[in-house]
Amino acid sequence: MKRFLKNIGVFIIVAIIGYLITVFLVRIVLPNKYAFVTNVPYVPAGAGHLQSRLADVKNFSNVDFLILGSSHAYRGFDPRIFDEYGYSMFNLGSSAQTPMQSNYLLRKYFNQLKPSKVIIEVYPKTFMSDGVESSTDLISNGSPTFKLFETCVSHANIKTVNTFIYSFADRKLLGNKYDQPKRIGDEEYISGGYVATDPDFQKEYEIPDSMAIDMKPYQLKALNKMLMFLKANETPYILVQAPINKEMYQCFRKTEEFDQKMASFGSYYNYNEIRELQDPSLYYDRDHLNQKGVEHFNRALLDSIDKKRFSF
Repeated sequence: MKRFLKNIGVFIIVAIIGYLITVFLVRIVLPNKYAFVTNVPYVPAGAGHLQSRLADVKNFSNVDFLILGSSHAYRGFDPRIFDEYGYSMFNLGSSAQTPMQSNYLLRKYFNQLKPSKVIIEVYPKTFMSDGVESSTDLISNGSPTFKLFETCVSHANIKTVNTFIYSFADRKLLGNKYDQPKRIGDEEYISGGYVATDPDFQKEYEIPDSMAIDMKPYQLKALNKMLMFLKANETPYILVQAPINKEMYQCFRKTEEFDQKMASFGSYYNYNEIRELQDPSLYYDRDHLNQKGVEHFNRALLDSIDKKRFSF
């Protein structure tokens, strides 16, 4: 019996070591462009400039506004326009960010940024998502800490676990560091967390079939945790649904239910209902405003804040 248990123990140890080596070798052998088709989607300093954003955050503190949310956040809230209105801001948005990752980022950087107010961008699809894409982006570009490991394990998905394993080996054991250029293609990182696209940039897109907004309970729970944290720290917040292409917005079903649910959490504003922001010329694809659109959106938001139309 002892020999049997010993053999089982040896097998488990060898299997774990073999698995870790396999994960590492798979990601080393394949080029970056194939990473997303494997179960080890580790791509540091990739699209979205999260690497730049997390390196930049240490330069900010005592900001007037902290922004959290998906690509509609980091492509939709421009710190330069906030500065024109006399407000400092840092944008902690990330690609496909769901409330699960927003909650992690809020708690990790709250004491560093010490925001006076928080704007949480809420996009219906992020509440329909499992959050795996956003977590692998965060693991690829952030420091592999225990708290981040807890977040990736909560997905119960092999991709996030594998990505964390490789990230830990790459950054902690091998000591690799990555610098990201401010300009990548038609995009440029702007200090404060924003990604600006060139004025003439356009991207081909298709409008999907209509889809119901079926929110995942654990994403709603994560949002509630964030708001409880902010209330405990006496930090006012608003929820904002950033504008998207009108055709894209119209493909969603149950939008009224989504609006009602968001409003139940506190002050909530849906900018897709503003006619001036429905002009197709303000967008470079089905989801994102171009620079002209960002300026229209931000000024509408900041004018409302200055005129105290919002109840923070």
